Amino acid sequence: MTKKKQPVSDDLISYMLKGPYKYTSREVADKVGISLGQARQIWRAMGFADVGRARAFTESDVKMLETLMELVNGGYLKFDDALEVVRSLGQTAARLADWQGTTLGRVFAERHRIETAGELRASEVPDVLLDAKVMTPALERLMVHAWRRHTAAEIARASDQASSDDEFTGQMTVGFADLVGFTRISREMPDDQLAELVQLFESVSSDVVSSLGVRLVKTLGDEVLFAHEKVDVVGEAALTLHEAFIGDHDVPKLRVGLATGPVISRMGDVFGTTVNRASRLTVMAKPTNTYIDALTMDLLQGDERFVVRGVRPRPVRGFGLMRSWSLSRPKKSK
Repeated sequence: MTKKKQPVSDDLISYMLKGPYKYTSREVADKVGISLGQARQIWRAMGFADVGRARAFTESDVKMLETLMELVNGGYLKFDDALEVVRSLGQTAARLADWQGTTLGRVFAERHRIETAGELRASEVPDVLLDAKVMTPALERLMVHAWRRHTAAEIARASDQASSDDEFTGQMTVGFADLVGFTRISREMPDDQLAELVQLFESVSSDVVSSLGVRLVKTLGDEVLFAHEKVDVVGEAALTLHEAFIGDHDVPKLRVGLATGPVISRMGDVFGTTVNRASRLTVMAKPTNTYIDALTMDLLQGDERFVVRGVRPRPVRGFGLMRSWSLSRPKKSK
């Protein structure tokens, strides 16, 4: 007789949330001293659906909400600013949990703990709980440390800009890099191989961009978006990305577009005409090429590390006739 499968145990969920479900959303609001509407706004900002009158909250939820409201009541954050902070944490944590959940799921599967997604053999639930008690504190410390390091880097960057003699205008150079023909490849390639391709592209691209001090804004499967205040650093990142995949026949050819200008930064993302222009240049670029806009070209002129050549203008929706230039390295003398 086949053993009945059970979902991940309540003990495991209780451990992850530092206690059992005890409170409704109204009870949480009353304990913290805020309105039910405010409590729900924070919950939604964190990225979770409404739970109605269900007892879906723990003691740690109450404590974290009290911590947030201490910042608001102390005048450190306006309530709307607090929502933005929570939203940024929620979106980041959701992606992090999804990413790590996939990795850890594979680890458990390889250790024969998981039979199907979200199900455990009943006899092994205690073993998984034991693993969680070892791994969770370690991962939590790593996450907090990574957050502190990135926050320190952003503070240093902002401080450098504030102390600079030049007025900071929000100008950045933005780069898009994508895999040529990915849509066709995704239809022809088995899912497991496609997942490996995306993971390889994202991990290598992330390492290359980060190693040069360029900010990796986001990855989109077959595309990465990166940005920096210094145009030459982004130019170096673009060419290094091409070089990183040379000779790797498992990865399609790369094309890159760079644009320089005013950029709106919000919630860890970047927006504006400059970003759109970089995206259009990427689509225009030939495989293994990097195309740049006029301002990027002007700023790189005379830099002996780069060669800039004009490209025939092309009509682009929303931009009219777009001029571009190709960016490459100088040929090595024999």
